[in-house]
Amino acid sequence: MSAGLGRIFPCRSSSIRATTTTATTQRFTRTQHVHVHTHRRHAALTSTHVRPTAGTVARTSTPAGANPSAHTPFAPFSTSYKPTSSLREAFDAPAASSSRSRYAAASASAPDGLFLYPNLRTPDTFLDSVNAAIARGHLLVERIANAPANGDEEMRKVIKLFDRLSDVLCKVIDAAEVVRCLHPDTHWRQGAERVYEELFSWMNTLNTDPRLYE
Repeated sequence: MSAGLGRIFPCRSSSIRATTTTATTQRFTRTQHVHVHTHRRHAALTSTHVRPTAGTVARTSTPAGANPSAHTPFAPFSTSYKPTSSLREAFDAPAASSSRSRYAAASASAPDGLFLYPNLRTPDTFLDSVNAAIARGHLLVERIANAPANGDEEMRKVIKLFDRLSDVLCKVIDAAEVVRCLHPDTHWRQGAERVYEELFSWMNTLNTDPRLYE
């Protein structure tokens, strides 16, 4: 019986050793395959992300079937730029800029009106627009102030009257703000400054008129 057991166990132990060896070999083969695959992927990544040195063009390896335009090498910035003084002259010395001077001379009088507005043909007509805006504003203010005495129908129009008053004033004062800040001609800027100051002063009197709040 012992001889029979001896024959059984050696065979079983040999089978166990063979199974262990096979499993170990399979694990080693699988692990080696994973390491090789990871190494290849890492090598591909490092070969396509090469930072070139200054003054050189980098060459990168492009995988087969890939779009070459997707791996355009980085080109260093050019250092051949030389600053000029034309921009400084345009702002600091308007007469030095020929295009600015031509525009200023052409816009000293606008035949069709500045912003295509007939009342803005010259700086003097720009000043006249203030008087027209204030005169129209006075009419609207009086109508708003007398609305309670003129019935419910007139009261329902008060909101619209306020909107018209704001439109009359803002059209002129906004144009004056743009011209006094951006126009290249000195006369236009000075005229716009006066327009802005006069109209802004009158708007402040409206803010203190109690009839508009009652």
